[in-house]
Amino acid sequence: MSGLIRLVGLVGLVGLVGLSGLVGLLASQPGRAASPTLAITGVTLIDGTDGPARPAMTVIVRDGRVAAIVADAAARVPTDAVMVDGTGRFLIPALIDAHVHLTTRPEGEAPPAVLMPSLVAHGVLAVRDMGGDLDRVNTIRAAIAAGTLSGPAIITPGPFVDGPQDASPTVSPVANPVEAVAAVRALAARRVDFIKIQAGLSEPAWRATVAAARAARLPVAGHVPEALSAFDIVTGEQRSVEHVSPALPGDAGLMLSVSSEEAALRAELKSIAEGWSKPEPDRPALRARNREVQRRLIASIDPERAAALFTAMREHDVAAVPTLAWSNGLLPRSKDDWPDTATLALVPRAVREGWLKRRQTQAASASEADLSLNQAIATASIAFVGQMHRAGVSVVAGTDSFDSYLPLGASLHAELANLVAAGLTPRQALLAATRESARLLGMTKTRGTVSVGKLADLVLLDRDPTADITATRRIHAVVQGGRVLDRNALDRMLADVRTAADR
Repeated sequence: MSGLIRLVGLVGLVGLVGLSGLVGLLASQPGRAASPTLAITGVTLIDGTDGPARPAMTVIVRDGRVAAIVADAAARVPTDAVMVDGTGRFLIPALIDAHVHLTTRPEGEAPPAVLMPSLVAHGVLAVRDMGGDLDRVNTIRAAIAAGTLSGPAIITPGPFVDGPQDASPTVSPVANPVEAVAAVRALAARRVDFIKIQAGLSEPAWRATVAAARAARLPVAGHVPEALSAFDIVTGEQRSVEHVSPALPGDAGLMLSVSSEEAALRAELKSIAEGWSKPEPDRPALRARNREVQRRLIASIDPERAAALFTAMREHDVAAVPTLAWSNGLLPRSKDDWPDTATLALVPRAVREGWLKRRQTQAASASEADLSLNQAIATASIAFVGQMHRAGVSVVAGTDSFDSYLPLGASLHAELANLVAAGLTPRQALLAATRESARLLGMTKTRGTVSVGKLADLVLLDRDPTADITATRRIHAVVQGGRVLDRNALDRMLADVRTAADR
């Protein structure tokens, strides 16, 4: 696998060399073989736009990009083209996961040789890393560019910008506006792709962070800080809001801001946080209070306030990245609610064993009332996403993997199913992981749709994903930068991942 040169990886190097240096970098890669001319014939094209599926099409790929899209009857296939028979199959843009974490765990628990190929093998050829160790991400991007590691394009903010705490490679803590400006300037100097906001920022620090990012011409994305209302966030130039569910109440900034009990719930959450900071916290009592907050929150959503927030999000072009796969998997909803064994095989052993031990404890200690509440939280979260979508908010697919029993790659397909459960059609869910993700990530010039001139990052499916979204799991081949990974190659890749994960 290491000998396959991935053109897509070079897009991730924009954060290292800048757009102006990308062409020179492409030309200078030692040993870089030219992508073959490719012809995918007889395929039904689902191009990632609002247009209908187009049967009996030929897609010509040259130099790693889509060169022509024509009906089979009119196609003139180059004589040197590698032929791929798409008869009875469906071609879509490669998928994009808009919320992953690649380097928040120690490298021994998150080896790139496990995480990166797993994304490719599941048709995920671009990701938005949502905070971590920038040096490690850059090392991964360089390996992908050099062809020594199979992986996706990556954009990253480097460390989170968060409230006061110990500094680390994954967190830039700030206590006031002056520190916020300094943190953003330091990250800009390191050529990050955007700024990630975390929940612990004070209102003055958040405003200073957004202003400094604007001055540095860096987009801002992330949480609703616990000190702010979502109404402030969506009018303040933050491009996306991550998470929806109160599975962790601190992640439910959107819901909290439209609750009829907002003030009381905010006060209770602050009191609970203060309780946890005491030398000997009363853990059972604090957990019980937290559960009561969850109950009250999902029961107190005010439809008029929600409609007003969704209108503001639509008018200010603020996307929502709900990460339902993460939140709905965090808490067990029945005694036999366990992670899928096949997908857990793609998770490094140390992490997998920790997850299973945690789940065993969760399931054993959960009462029937706990399980019922967990189900109610998941149901309310899915319904909330459906309301956002119907109100015209851009809903973008992201998973928050690698966490909460979620391996990278496979989890995006689970998120697509969650979006359909929320009321998106299969076509709209597919757009959430292609066109809408590319728009949020600033990648529309190179990916998100199957269009002439864009990167030939494609997925060939055995079934129609617009009829059944689970068809995205039926991958016949992945085309990355014009190079074909057929089912046999993908299976070998996944076998290598499982072997590396068991070490």
